[in-house]
Amino acid sequence: MPYIAYDIRGIQQYIFSVPKLKFIVGGSVVLDRFDNEYVPQIAGNSGGQIRFSGGGKGIIEFCKTEDGTRIKDGLLKTAKTLGVDLRLGVAGSLAEALEGAEELFPFVPDCLDGEPCGVSGLWPTGAEGKGWLANVHPVVRRKYEEYKTDEFGARILEELSKRPEWPTALEDVPCLFMKNVSPDRNDDEGEQAHARAAQRNLGSRNRWAVVAMDGNDIGRQQRALDKLPDREKDDALANMSRQLRECTRNAFLAGLAGAIAAWAKQSDGKIERLNTGEAVLPFRPLILGGDDILALCHVAHAFELARNIARTFETESAKTPECWPATGGKLAMSAGVLFCGVGYPLHTAIPYAESLLASAKGRFRDTSGEKPSPAAIDWESATENLLDSPAARRRRELCFVDQDLQPGGRPLEVSLTRRPYRLYGDGKPGNDAWNAETFDELARLSELLEAIPPSARMEIRRRLRAPWADRCAFVASLNKNLVVGGKSEPERLSDLLQEYPAERRGKAWRDKDQPNGSKIRDTALCDAIAILEESRRMSVETA
Repeated sequence: MPYIAYDIRGIQQYIFSVPKLKFIVGGSVVLDRFDNEYVPQIAGNSGGQIRFSGGGKGIIEFCKTEDGTRIKDGLLKTAKTLGVDLRLGVAGSLAEALEGAEELFPFVPDCLDGEPCGVSGLWPTGAEGKGWLANVHPVVRRKYEEYKTDEFGARILEELSKRPEWPTALEDVPCLFMKNVSPDRNDDEGEQAHARAAQRNLGSRNRWAVVAMDGNDIGRQQRALDKLPDREKDDALANMSRQLRECTRNAFLAGLAGAIAAWAKQSDGKIERLNTGEAVLPFRPLILGGDDILALCHVAHAFELARNIARTFETESAKTPECWPATGGKLAMSAGVLFCGVGYPLHTAIPYAESLLASAKGRFRDTSGEKPSPAAIDWESATENLLDSPAARRRRELCFVDQDLQPGGRPLEVSLTRRPYRLYGDGKPGNDAWNAETFDELARLSELLEAIPPSARMEIRRRLRAPWADRCAFVASLNKNLVVGGKSEPERLSDLLQEYPAERRGKAWRDKDQPNGSKIRDTALCDAIAILEESRRMSVETA
């Protein structure tokens, strides 16, 4: 049977074309409606059967040519109404349809006369409606209307409330996801109250975390099915796509419910509510489809959210091993996390978080064996405008060549970061925290460093950027009472940072041979300090 494939192009451009959270939320709701409401209606009314739909992509199977024409016309009409660019393709097999949606139908406004949209500046619009909406293009106005209803968030919350991880403290409390944290003069009283409640529940620090996650090795699964006969391949691909969507959704719901429970416990009952009694949660799902996850999160629970989603995703995928033949019957998921101020433009912050995700996936990608590439995480903290990539920023701030040390006749490269990290290990006994290879081990190292005063931690980070001779002098000057490890296994920090002589090198340093014959000396210390610094930033209220 023939198939028609659809693919919304430029999803991020559509969602983030108006860089205000409420319009971003509205854009997410519009795309969620397209997959879960409009496409099923179009297929059902035209004799088609959905093989899968989610994340702005889908495949619809049909029998008669006229059915395919009606489906195509319905998709194009809906896309025009919503203002999205749509790519379509018709093929005889599902595999061909997946690769063959090549006919692009861009959104072009019917009218190109008039003043630009007063909110987005994207398209001309006539003066219709009342108040500030009079000069807002219908596409942007639809986003605002969907933001007000937030059916996407309401549906996720309904599912969350049924999860075993959902906190008992919120069982009888109506909840909303935050959808506005920066009120403006056009907001009504209810929107301003929502924004104030969201600010308070974020910790009154005007910061949040942008969490981007994506499944590893999905392309390998599709290539592993290439040898199957067409019909078997079509069924296998359709089943794989459905299971991937279910794994992602179940993992996200479990992880988010757990993070909300941890936040509710930490809040100790001091949760800001609206006059209606609703609690505004300091979390916001933006994209949930296929194997893609994008969310805003309370800073203190971002790592926990990413770790729990990744672990649940791996467990869920293992329930259907036949779907993942290229990686031993299971999948893993990686994450990129950016900590930034709520005023930092999301159309910049989100691509940055995704570049961190790409960094994590790229570091540990393994295409040689039959095991999945491990779950990994990379993160950054933005306290100023970011103008370059994560890798370039780290090369500038945390990596240098030490001319004082030249083992084998080559200057020694020093790296004050080991990012990205694997999210968790393989269940075997882990490393000493000072030799952290996984994020779980790094978290233990952060706990060891908590006893060191914040001013001393920042001084350590600054002084370790100096050449070897100056580093040695700094270590020698450290207070002998500066210890880590608490009462159980106290160790002097000066001993841990010792570099000379080599046989007495402290646990804080590790030397690694490089393929070109050179050596690199690295440490997890500064990464652990960075985690503590983000926690410290959240400890003082600013709003």
